[in-house]
Amino acid sequence: MALRDEANKFSDLMNKWMMRLGKLSHEEEDELGAQLLEMDERYLLIQDVLMKRASNFEKSAISKCIKCGEFVPESLVVRNDDGVHCRACEGTAYYELQRA
Repeated sequence: MALRDEANKFSDLMNKWMMRLGKLSHEEEDELGAQLLEMDERYLLIQDVLMKRASNFEKSAISKCIKCGEFVPESLVVRNDDGVHCRACEGTAYYELQRA
């Protein structure tokens, strides 16, 4: 499960967290947790996947893939001559989509 890109429009707090625009206070973390539990499913991307390896989601900036438009942590992007791509679009994703 992942948040769809438009989930950052759910609230200013959601945008702050998704785009890593600053550290959340304990109160903001509690509020964010409540918001995540209350979110409509249209903000969620639910797919069956097979994890290939553990990923390191350190606190890095967020970039947007020019091919699929997904917001991705900087550590998971590939930069080449035509711009920023997520690893999934480059064929080196840390997961594999499972077909139903």
